[in-house]
Amino acid sequence: MGDARKQGRRVSLWVRFAAGAAAVAALLAAVCVALYVTPATDSPVKADAILVLGPPLEPRIRTAYRLAEAGVSDKVIVSIPSDRVPSSGKLVYCPAPPPGIDVACFVPSPFTTRGEAAYAQEMYDRGQLSTVVVVTQAPHILRARLIFARCFGGRAQFVADDSHRSILGWLYEFAYQTAAMVPAIFEPCAS
Repeated sequence: MGDARKQGRRVSLWVRFAAGAAAVAALLAAVCVALYVTPATDSPVKADAILVLGPPLEPRIRTAYRLAEAGVSDKVIVSIPSDRVPSSGKLVYCPAPPPGIDVACFVPSPFTTRGEAAYAQEMYDRGQLSTVVVVTQAPHILRARLIFARCFGGRAQFVADDSHRSILGWLYEFAYQTAAMVPAIFEPCAS
């Protein structure tokens, strides 16, 4: 009788542990979905420029041009990597824009979101930019919003591109973006 009771307690303990682990996993998944899959974005109406964060992948360029054609801004600024980035040869830089859209490309220093925010700040300091629409992938919006809030004196609005990813791609983004939040919180703005 005593052994059966001990075994019953062990099973009960494992069931509670499994239920607790499942609840924690479900909560973590819900938080990740809220932060990275469906982050808070803006519905911009007018801006001085549309800034495409690098790398300048097709979904980001397509989204920026769609916003420009909708009248948000006639200026699109594209962040491009330097030639030292291994994948840079595969990217289309400063693609020919549709008529009526002015496209300018720049290489941020460093080639990070912090470097892109520093470039926007330089334009702000010169009086060339006070409102910008930032285009990036959905999982990057939270971190980009944090960096621009700290490092850009103007008003930044955020729009997610229309890129798609697999389940493995989402898992990678959850891990990468979560790890990248640590330096985003603690490192100073690029100068």
